[in-house]
Amino acid sequence: MTGPMRAAGDGSPEATIIIPTRRDAARLKRTLRLLEERTRDVAYQLIIFLDDPEPEVVSFVREHVAGATVLASDVNVGLPGAVNRARPHAEAPLLVVIHDDSEVCDGWLGHLVGAASEHPEAGIIGALNLRTNGLIRGAGFVVFADAVTAPIGEGAAPDDPRYLERRQVDTCAGCCILIRAAMFDAVGGYNEKFFPIGHGDVELALCARRHGWHVLLEPKAVVIHDPERGSLPRHFKAWAFARNQDRIRRDWADQLERDHEPRTGAWEADIERASERARSRVVRPTPNPPARDTTRDETEVGLLWTYVAAHGPVMEELEATVDELRQLISRQHDELMERNAVIAAWGEELETWRERAGTQ
Repeated sequence: MTGPMRAAGDGSPEATIIIPTRRDAARLKRTLRLLEERTRDVAYQLIIFLDDPEPEVVSFVREHVAGATVLASDVNVGLPGAVNRARPHAEAPLLVVIHDDSEVCDGWLGHLVGAASEHPEAGIIGALNLRTNGLIRGAGFVVFADAVTAPIGEGAAPDDPRYLERRQVDTCAGCCILIRAAMFDAVGGYNEKFFPIGHGDVELALCARRHGWHVLLEPKAVVIHDPERGSLPRHFKAWAFARNQDRIRRDWADQLERDHEPRTGAWEADIERASERARSRVVRPTPNPPARDTTRDETEVGLLWTYVAAHGPVMEELEATVDELRQLISRQHDELMERNAVIAAWGEELETWRERAGTQ
């Protein structure tokens, strides 16, 4: 693979792309290939952060990736820690974080950089996130007063005019997000308490607005990403997201209660109301903002990874068994329905013969 594009003249990149990665060299290879093919309009620097990587990932990057800045940690620091450690090596005023299983679409980076140029008040700009089936996963996200997040436009077609407008949102999908370096530095970067993943982007967006920055969606920048395809076990990822959501609810209770609405139970109406509120938000910096709680419980971190190492394979095997049972039950249900149809046909035929016998 060739190296990243550089600007003519002084060679200064307009954006620094940061890709944290840990496992699955084939997935990383596909992401980098699409990045190379579909990023032709902006000069960029590429940083690959190897986060306690598998040997196959290290070998792939060493042998096949040229021109990138490669950083590594022997200890898993999670996505927030990976981006924070990559920041001092970034040469551009715009940071772009993408997951190693994201598929960028043509012109994506040019649209993000263009939006940043046209909106200097924006500290964070997200891309339109599609699922692999081509439908919208999220045209930005809303955050409710209890810290529950919800995607805007989920399941809609990507050309739906309701989601083609550049606008303010509460937060953006972290799989492809532009962060202005000045804002990132001012707020102290990602909060590493949100290890290893989950709601770090939500906390960063809340912090950005507290400091007077806007959070935008740029729908012309498109990325394909299904969170279900990630490398973490599903049960662990769900637990991590729930834990970090509780932390958002606790740490940001005052701001959430003041600026975000509660859920009423009418899900679609709640999302629409929150989306309109975010779109028309007037952002003002909070005077003397309180310090963020960035304390990370190292004992908890150790226990988390001990749990994953001990139970992750078992849970994955159980999940596979459950999927097999579901498929078996589905097949047996289909067979039973076919038999019922045959029996019903026999019953109708028997009834016809009875009626004929009764008339003779």
